[in-house]
Amino acid sequence: MTQRYKPLLAGLHLSYPHYLVMVVLWKQEGARRLLNRGQSSN
Repeated sequence: MTQRYKPLLAGLHLSYPHYLVMVVLWKQEGARRLLNRGQSSN
């Protein structure tokens, strides 16, 4: 499975495990933005 991502990630200088960590961080940041948006509209 990771071989499929290797060419795509090579351009970003990321390994597959690094990519997985980045996905988790991006999702957390997105969730934080949604929460902040909801709090500011109250």
